[in-house]
Amino acid sequence: MSRNVVGLLGQIRPINLLSSVKAEVLKAESPEHGFTSAFKKLIDKSFYAVGLCSRHDLGASTSIYLTAEKDGQSKKRTKGAFFQKLPNHDVTLEAAWPELFVDRNSRYWELPDSISFDCLSLVSDSGLRYRFGIQNNGGSAKAVDFVDGQPPASLNPGVCAKAAFSYEKSKDLWRIPETKEDLALAKGESGEFRNTAYDISMNDPHATISGIFDLFGSICFAVQHGKFSKSYGDLTRLDVRLDLPAASDLVKGLTLQSFLWLLPE
Repeated sequence: MSRNVVGLLGQIRPINLLSSVKAEVLKAESPEHGFTSAFKKLIDKSFYAVGLCSRHDLGASTSIYLTAEKDGQSKKRTKGAFFQKLPNHDVTLEAAWPELFVDRNSRYWELPDSISFDCLSLVSDSGLRYRFGIQNNGGSAKAVDFVDGQPPASLNPGVCAKAAFSYEKSKDLWRIPETKEDLALAKGESGEFRNTAYDISMNDPHATISGIFDLFGSICFAVQHGKFSKSYGDLTRLDVRLDLPAASDLVKGLTLQSFLWLLPE
């Protein structure tokens, strides 16, 4: 069944906001002056953004996602994405103007425009997974809110082809198996029928530990209580993720050479 959704988005840049507030407090001549300066930073609209998003399902395996936002500095951003689910792959085509990226040091970079194609395989029984894609960057990346440093190699102007492999594995510490009642359809207030759970992917209480390893590693832990089938009081969930970026430093040279650039003349 197709589904169309329109929503209002609100965004905050907490790292930049907290760093700015801290700097104002440290350089204040008095506590009163520090409080006043910090309060002005908290209401500074440059740290916030508002926008609209919409999702349109064209079928059971095809959807379009559109977003448009405007930040406090009157900067407008527009992005569109096309998603297609294949039997063994997920395909994504994205276009944005301008595009905002975050590097591994949590620094923001802006490109005038960007178009990308990405193909991601489903996780195999062995845990191996691969993805490949092509990205075209228009113009040069510009730093946002800082002046030092070079942009990542993947943001250079031109066409970049990338590929990656990863190994993923998860282990259930405990999980309550689904029952026939969990898969049954329930009649909603307006007469339509839906799954008993509001989200069928969140209808099984569990505790799981998982790991993802490629050029860097991530260890995740998730625990859920409740089946998300009642109006309230039926879902408590905790997700914890620990990234291990140090491993990527050991192969920094390999990473930089893994990009194939077709630069415009």
